[in-house]
Amino acid sequence: MSSAPAPWQGPDAAAVRPALNALLHARQRTAHTRQHRGLVRLQLGPYALQAIFLPAAFICLLVHFEPALVDFWGEFVMTWAQALELPLRATTRPGGWGEVRVAWNPLATATVLPGDMALAVAAVVTLVVFLATFAMRSSLLPLRYLLRILCAVQAVSIVFFAMGNEFPYDITDHVRSLASAGFVLLAAIPVMLAMGYYVLRVPVATKLLHTALILGYFIAWVPLQILVHAVLLQHLGVLVMPLLYFCFGAVLNFLLFIALYGWVASTAPAVQ
Repeated sequence: MSSAPAPWQGPDAAAVRPALNALLHARQRTAHTRQHRGLVRLQLGPYALQAIFLPAAFICLLVHFEPALVDFWGEFVMTWAQALELPLRATTRPGGWGEVRVAWNPLATATVLPGDMALAVAAVVTLVVFLATFAMRSSLLPLRYLLRILCAVQAVSIVFFAMGNEFPYDITDHVRSLASAGFVLLAAIPVMLAMGYYVLRVPVATKLLHTALILGYFIAWVPLQILVHAVLLQHLGVLVMPLLYFCFGAVLNFLLFIALYGWVASTAPAVQ
């Protein structure tokens, strides 16, 4: 039993041939289209060496200049603390890696545990903000959940202080912790870039520049973050310290790094 002739072999070949030619030309045009770089396997080669030696070099520099960095952070904080009349003072007390040598005046009113009135006001404000999230339109869904998370953390803080628990963590510890966590992040940035950026086909000079820009950003950001936290703690008291620590401390800094990493990684050229 003979099969029917193909369209390009039968009497209708003249009508089908233009469509076939168009398909052939389209195939020729797209035959050399590259895969998206997210689907292409990385050819490490020399980039593996860069991912080893570049982080080591940056970490060594950070460790070597850690005293100068701490002095810069301390001078920045103390200069603005005097201008803003914050009860901070310089101290020679030894600290860990990246800890600024400052201390909070223990007689400042912000170090006193919150009273019943402060707890009641904080509870009302937290409840109002939480209920307000239900009235937000759907386009603000990310902001809605962010506010609910902040309200949940603050609610736990209110319950903790309302139960009369001791709170040995003072503002000096908070400032030192922020600085120490900031320095740890600085040392971790080259390592994280080694796993997701140094292995890309980017010139070494560009990698060095982007790493220096990211490190420079956080070197300038950490003392400013410390200063903002100190101002808020002076006026709002230790009741907001857990909220600042858990949501606007190391977590915020890590999210900022992710945003900066997304920027530098997006500048990488497509894989050839």
